[in-house]
Amino acid sequence: MGLLIPEDIPLDKLPKSERQVIRRFKETLKDSWLMIPQVNLIERNRTYEIDILLINELQGIAAIEVKGGPFEVRDGEWYRRGDIVSPSPPLQAHDAAFTLRDQLRRHSPLLGGIHVQSAVALPDLHDFEDLADRLPPGVTAAQLFFAGDLADMQGRMEDRLWELMDTSAHNRPLAADEIEAIVAFLRPTL
Repeated sequence: MGLLIPEDIPLDKLPKSERQVIRRFKETLKDSWLMIPQVNLIERNRTYEIDILLINELQGIAAIEVKGGPFEVRDGEWYRRGDIVSPSPPLQAHDAAFTLRDQLRRHSPLLGGIHVQSAVALPDLHDFEDLADRLPPGVTAAQLFFAGDLADMQGRMEDRLWELMDTSAHNRPLAADEIEAIVAFLRPTL
């Protein structure tokens, strides 16, 4: 079971789609996974939010952007209920992940080579076919988690996260002191 940080965070105060994804990760991941919901960052007078941050000593760090509701990709653009979504969910996740990466690197010399992988969870879409025939350039299927993945009927969530982390050579295992430094930066009162 994934470990929530802080463990007493009131999940009922989070949006339904985020609660749903956090609960599924918590139920399906091993206790080697740390989950930090709602990471808010400010950089150059701009706010970024990571809906769920996953940390694992063997795989690294993943910033998950959760998007509930209907989505589709047409001609390289993300649409929700007929309107273009800008910035796209993958771009939102990417920008927040890189902002966190930069802040962690500045926070501690121990985290100088840290990388934060981005991904998007779409809990209201069953699988890839519900979203698109083709993804826009720069987005891979491994970066997307659908309701079918989150249900994890075959116990594949760990495999899906390995696939995600394999999308970048910058992802790497983390030492215990690196994990402690990350948690201390994000949740200093714990």
